[in-house]
Amino acid sequence: MPSLRERTEDIPELANYFLKQFAAQYQMPVPLLKEEVITQLVAYKWPGNIRELRNLMERITVLAENGYINWEELTQHFNLLRKKVEQKRITDMSLLQEKEELEKERIIQLLEKYNGNKSVAAKKLGISRVTLYKKIQQFKINTR
Repeated sequence: MPSLRERTEDIPELANYFLKQFAAQYQMPVPLLKEEVITQLVAYKWPGNIRELRNLMERITVLAENGYINWEELTQHFNLLRKKVEQKRITDMSLLQEKEELEKERIIQLLEKYNGNKSVAAKKLGISRVTLYKKIQQFKINTR
């Protein structure tokens, strides 16, 4: 199955599905996503794939106070797109830049997931520990 970033047309439908699911679970009204939020959700790269979208929709369901959520509220609560929200669109990047950005994000994601354990992260990435160290230096990733 293709990753979520390869199926951006599914994001609004999946987001609404998850919102309805969590609204029923928590016995709350289904929050409405403003158009600006949907636009940004579609533009986001989703390194955490569908689980990241699902988790975000759960948080929105619980925290939407007015029955809707706009982009400012979303970014204030979750730091959703990290520092990447205002980053260049993929169309502005060369293929090499895009590849490096995805590689860097994946390394950061796995290092965070495995609490900085480089051996485990390297194994999950399918590379040697030496190669991981080189990439950490190349991308200037802070591992402390």
